[in-house]
Amino acid sequence: MSIMKKINKYLPHIKGGILFYLDQGTKVEVDSNLKSRLRIEMVTNHMCKDVCAVRNKNVQYAFENMVSKGQVCVFAYVDGKMAGHAACVLPQNIEGAFRVKNSAYIHYCYVDSKYRGNNIYPLMLKSLIERCSTDKDITSFTITTSFDNRPSQLGLKKVGFSYLKRYYYVEWWKFKWKKITV
Repeated sequence: MSIMKKINKYLPHIKGGILFYLDQGTKVEVDSNLKSRLRIEMVTNHMCKDVCAVRNKNVQYAFENMVSKGQVCVFAYVDGKMAGHAACVLPQNIEGAFRVKNSAYIHYCYVDSKYRGNNIYPLMLKSLIERCSTDKDITSFTITTSFDNRPSQLGLKKVGFSYLKRYYYVEWWKFKWKKITV
């Protein structure tokens, strides 16, 4: 690692993105040409290792941690093969820079590149929202994207999310300043 990369690693960084909001009330139908071959399942601890088929061991550990904290997580499978994942933090918790208070906060979403463009992302979101609405009586949801992640933003609109605001925070080592309340 070069000296500049080492120095940069220890400097504070400004992070930001776009916050989207969904107030559950509108039912949105999302279709996929893979729907007959697609299975979206709630993640349990023994399933976390499945994610290593498309991500690394650190992502497995992250899901084990999220499941143990009571987050609602889903894995998407196409023909039995791992295709994607998403997680949802329930109210009265903190996730990174986000203080989850007024809504559930969906995060850690990913679809393997060979399955992108098949509406798996919106279908995972829809599954999380339905599960949290039914089992946890949650009606409001938030999610973030980076400024330039246009495909994610389009997927959010398919599910019914609306633009709420831009957000920024400062990250230095593991510290995050100005928690964003969602």
